[in-house]
Order: sequence, then C-alpha cells, then structure tokens
Amino acid sequence: MGSIDRINGIRAVLDHALGEPRGEDLISGVKSAVIAELETLDPSIDIKSTDYFNHSFIPDLTLSWKEAGKSITRDVFLRYSLRSAAIGGDVEALADMGPILLALQEDEDRRVVEAAGREVEDVQSLLLTDVPALSDIGSGSYEVRSRSAPEAASPLLDLVRSNVVRGGRGLFVSRTAREIREKSRSSDDLNVELENIQSFTEMTGRLFREDAAARLMRAAQILRAGLTGDINMLELTSSDQADGEEDNGLPAVLHGHGRLSDGELSVLIPYLLRRDDVTASPRFWAYVGSMMSLDRLESMWEHFTNVDLTPLVAANVDSWFASRALLSFNVEEADSASDLLDVRSGWNIHARALSLVVGGWRLHMAVDGRKLKGRDGGGRASTWMQLRPVLRDYLVSSVVLQGISRRLQISARRGNDIFRDIETITDSIDDRYVVPGVEVRTSPSEDAGLVSLDLVRMLAEVSGSVTIRELAEVALRILGHRNPVDLDVLASVLGDQ
Repeated sequence: MGSIDRINGIRAVLDHALGEPRGEDLISGVKSAVIAELETLDPSIDIKSTDYFNHSFIPDLTLSWKEAGKSITRDVFLRYSLRSAAIGGDVEALADMGPILLALQEDEDRRVVEAAGREVEDVQSLLLTDVPALSDIGSGSYEVRSRSAPEAASPLLDLVRSNVVRGGRGLFVSRTAREIREKSRSSDDLNVELENIQSFTEMTGRLFREDAAARLMRAAQILRAGLTGDINMLELTSSDQADGEEDNGLPAVLHGHGRLSDGELSVLIPYLLRRDDVTASPRFWAYVGSMMSLDRLESMWEHFTNVDLTPLVAANVDSWFASRALLSFNVEEADSASDLLDVRSGWNIHARALSLVVGGWRLHMAVDGRKLKGRDGGGRASTWMQLRPVLRDYLVSSVVLQGISRRLQISARRGNDIFRDIETITDSIDDRYVVPGVEVRTSPSEDAGLVSLDLVRMLAEVSGSVTIRELAEVALRILGHRNPVDLDVLASVLGDQ
C-alpha cells in the first residue's frame, strides 16, 4: 500500500472512531487504530492500554520492549491535534518523562507546525508527532537495489521505523517523514547514494535520542563502508575497547562499537549480504562480526534464509564459537551421487542452523545443542585402521575400541596424547577394532577445547571453547574421513587466503 493510501486509510478509521456517539466506543476505536499503526512500525514492542483517555498526566498507552536484556518502557499520550498539545502546555509538563505526544489529526496550518517545532526545539527526550506522520513513515518497504529497482529504499528506512517510537524526539510530522524517506533511498549512482547516507546521518542527531541516534548513525556508517570498501571510516575511540580486552589480532577499528541491535541484525546485515556491490573484504565483515555472534545469528535464523552468509562467516571463523556439529551427505540438491561435487560450496542457513556445504557434505553447526540431534542409528563406526591416518594429526585424549572379543576405552590425563598408546595396544592385541567414538583436543594448550565425536551418529560435541574453524575442520576431517574434502576447497570456505 502506498504512503498516501495508508494515510487516507488511517484518517478514515480515526474519523469513524471519533464520530462514535458512545464514549466507550470512541475510545476503543481510537486506541485500536493507534495500536495498529504502532505495531506496524515495530511489531516487536508490547503495547498496553490504560483505562484513561486524553488525560493530563496519565498515559493512554504504554510501550515496552527489551534492549540488551533490559526492559524499557515509554508512555504515549493521545491528543486531538498538535495545536491542542501545544496550547495545553503538555510539552513543558511532560518533557521530563520523555513520552510520545501523539496527535490523532494532522495540522495543516504551517504556523501551527512551526510553533510546535519551537515548542520542542530544546526538549531532549519528548517526541511530538501525529498519526498520519507515523503512517507515512510506516508505508512501503526496502528492496535490494537492482537494475529493475534502481531507486529502491534502503534498510535505513526500516531501522528508522522502529527507532521512531523507541527513541524519537522533537517534532516528527509528515514533512519529516518524507525527508527521511528521500534520504533513506539507495540510488544507481553510488555518489548520490553516499550523499543520501551523509544527509541521513546528519538528520538523526536532531530527530532521535542519543542511544537511538547512535544506532542509526552506526548503521549508516556500516552501509557506507560496505558500499565503498573503506573500513577506516568506522573509527572507534579507545574507550570502545574495554581495558584488558583481547584484540584477537585485529586492528582496534575492527572491534564493534557495542552489539548490533535486533533491528540492525535482522534488516541491515541480510541487505548487505544480498547486494552484489557490497565489498567482500574480510576486514569489513570481521568488523560486522565483532558486533554479533553465532548465537545471535542462530536466534534470528528466519531473517537469513536464502542468503549467502559466506563473506560474514568466513571472516569470523576464528572469533565465533559453536558447541555442536552434525555432518551429513548433501543429497537435497543433487540428482545423483555424481552431482554432489557440483553443489555450490559456502555458508548458509539450513534447517534453522548455520550450515556449510563443501564437497559432498553438509555440515550443520549450532550454539544451542538441542538443534542438532544426530542420526537415530543406522550409521556405522569406522575401523581404527581407517581413522589412523587422520587421527595422527590430532591430540587424541580418549577413544573407544570395539573389538570382536573385547571392548577397550583408553583415556589420558588432561593434555596428554594417547595416539601412540592406542597403536601399541592395537599392535600387541590382535583384533579388528572399530571406533564408535573418539575425543580430540584442538591444541596442546591446557585451556584447549575438547571435541567428542560420535562416528555412528555423525555428531561432534564440544566441551570448552572451540571456534567455528576448529569444529568444522575436526568434523569434516574425522567424521567425513571416508569422503575427504579437498583441503584447498575447505581452506577457501573457511576464509584462508
């Protein structure tokens, strides 16, 4: 639905509600219409209606949401018009509460709008707006720019929508909404798009409270850096990196300023990954990855379906961690076994978990171990002689040897490698040993994580901290030893240069 149609539609609904002869019906109709508009802007907020209407100091609605694990609320006071809010002294009386003063009707008298603007000019937290303006900013949606849509709106507009009710301040009318829509649009001309991003950044400071403005400015900077490939514009002050924080070998500029909000993660990052003109620079994607984690990506999987995640994940395989991996043949996109190697390699979301397609395998990885259950039987263990060439490259800490006449479990003290002990036993005791399970360490360090591999269920489980790279290599090489992955291909999908 277009912007004008939406505005006319909400006007008609409110006019009908305001014309109800019974007070209860009037209040119910008005609040229902307003709640619908607010939910359109930000479906994730929780809206509670009070028992009051148009009261001086008791709100009509209360909005609540979570941000960084904290519960935040904001009150909404309904007024008939901007004029009534200004004349009634509501701005001055309610300024310290930082609420939304929401007019039901738009004032078309320019003098009234200008007077309302002066009224809120020096107010830091209160938002004075009207329903048609919110309807205007809530209409339409962004698209990934393409030749068929060279002037499609950018994700900045979607980020503004939720931030208006959470962190908007000052005067926000239809003229403001139109200005934001204009400056949020992408362009087939990169210079024009960069100019729009700069104008958008300058607008946010006067239209949003400090925290919301910072989020929007950061989103605009990330978009600009992605389009230009200039990571140096994402400058961080020394205070952004906590004292004693490890830099993981990355320049300070690559340490993200805080964490991406749910809005940034669900809107901005998929958009950047879908645009074919965004830089593939690992430095850029490492910066993005430093503000999120596999856990966050996993929890918002539905926003990343049908998106090639390879640039993002490959740049963060050494800084993101997983707790479980499941390996299976990649047969879903192949007509026959001979087609397996033709399936495109890379990272994506599959079955609600992070997935890597490489060679003939699909590897699922998760932080939440409940997502990956492993096979329910039907698999078969490998013999020690089959696994021996692969395991010699790892620090083996535990193994189960299932022979025809005996079953042995060999374990080591923390940090010891029992590979030679296993060879001594298998050489001295004649039997055909299969290995249903083995445990390896990812490095000689005492703090190194352990990976327990179930070769029947094709499942790898982590104890301690194991990076995506470490878990992927262990799972593919040990669980997938019967159908080895080309090491050069594996290196490419893991971000090796």
